[in-house]
Amino acid sequence: MRIKTFLLSTSIIIIISLGLFIFWYNSKTMFDEPDIKLEVKYLDEYSVSYDNPDETKTLAIYSAPIAYYDSKWTLTPIDTRIKNVEDSALKDEGYIYTIMNNDIETFYPKDLSKETGIRIKKDFAYEIGVNSDQLIHSRCVENKNFINEMKSMVLYEYSDKNLDFKFYPSSIGSNCEIDFNNKPEENTLNFWLKLNFDDIEPQKQDGGYINIVRKTVVNGEINEEILGIIQVPLIRDSYGNISCKNNIFVRPHKNGNYELVFSFDSKFLDKGSTEFISFEVRREKQPDIAIYSKKPDVADVYLSNYTLIGNSQYLGIGQGLIRFRFPTMLNSQLDKIKEIEYYVYSLTNNNNDFELLLT
Repeated sequence: MRIKTFLLSTSIIIIISLGLFIFWYNSKTMFDEPDIKLEVKYLDEYSVSYDNPDETKTLAIYSAPIAYYDSKWTLTPIDTRIKNVEDSALKDEGYIYTIMNNDIETFYPKDLSKETGIRIKKDFAYEIGVNSDQLIHSRCVENKNFINEMKSMVLYEYSDKNLDFKFYPSSIGSNCEIDFNNKPEENTLNFWLKLNFDDIEPQKQDGGYINIVRKTVVNGEINEEILGIIQVPLIRDSYGNISCKNNIFVRPHKNGNYELVFSFDSKFLDKGSTEFISFEVRREKQPDIAIYSKKPDVADVYLSNYTLIGNSQYLGIGQGLIRFRFPTMLNSQLDKIKEIEYYVYSLTNNNNDFELLLT
């Protein structure tokens, strides 16, 4: 059996470096390095270029957006740090934290409850929360996330279940990590999902994740548009082992309300285990694609947020196709390029080599 390697598609970047070595994940932004003063010379939705102190230039090209066009059609960098809510109407609804700057907005309430949850908003909005009779209070903390980055997070300490929910914004929605402080009695957690539109519904996919879909009728035919994705959880035990053998179940209730049941691999559930879920809004760009020998239909897995590289019992041989949107014109001569680096994050943190083909 070959060693298996998990790759998080949202943390894959490519960097063309002309003199300066840098290492950014997509979940980071230029605002995460306050001690580095950069004079940006070029910026588009997927690339940034700046001058280095030694008179060379660096061009960083990301696999997912780092900037967006605002309401005035001005290109604005995405900043996933957390700030206080300023809007009085949102404050009246109980929201106190939000993302610093993004076209996909996330709002975090003072308390999680059966009525109040995390709101994720772009051209539409949905809310997710925890089915709890207890009010779960929040506070803002700095902590390491699932891939060992320091992030500002909204921490909800759920004393009834002896676990902690940690939510923090991403460029495509919100991530949720759950820390189990003791071995849980059950391997499931119940969330709720609220959709305030009659034409929008959650649909379970063969790849395990849930698509949030808008249905419209055009010329007598039903069209389905994918607006958001709720990813299958990943779980890491206290020894650092990762399992993707987890699941989501969706159960409809009344008035656009649904129950989400997250089921975890019980072999990995113990004191010190951490679970990772991504709640997303779909952007225009086609994401990275995984190809598995035992799941040849790409439609089953193409919206998943990780790739399993190597050989696995239930997926077979896995390969990842990584897509980048390059600037229209690089305008660089080959003999002027001092260094080109490509970085990929291995979630399993092993040192095994794997083949990379750039085409």
